[in-house]
Amino acid sequence: MSERNLLTTSRFLLEIDGIIQAGFSEVTIPESSVEIIQYRNGDDAPIMRNIAGQQKVTPLILKTGMTFDGAASLELANWHKDIVNGKISRKNVSIIIQDQEGREGARFNIINGIASKYTISPLNSKNNEIAIETLEIANEGITRAK
Repeated sequence: MSERNLLTTSRFLLEIDGIIQAGFSEVTIPESSVEIIQYRNGDDAPIMRNIAGQQKVTPLILKTGMTFDGAASLELANWHKDIVNGKISRKNVSIIIQDQEGREGARFNIINGIASKYTISPLNSKNNEIAIETLEIANEGITRAK
């Protein structure tokens, strides 16, 4: 494997329901794990057997600098607001990691996302940091498509 084929963590895009979204400073890709259940039948050798149980998936976490440029800056906040108000909308999300030339190098598909948590970074008059919006997206699974 040559270094040219390695992907960095700094070049990525987000696609929500087929529309490319840009401007995210940080994306935490969900972890997927399967619970392992151990069992032993009474007449088995004294070794525990492993079977797959339920899948567990952590939320997708998106962070972006807060802006005031109209409807586009409210889109993710409004998705969460709709869910809080009972209008459940599930969205499919893809994380696209780009190579050094900007081509798609890897793609992770997040299935049936729901905007489950929305937060703003703490405000502090003693510093000059950018306000960060964070959106957590609960989901029903992640697959690597490329």
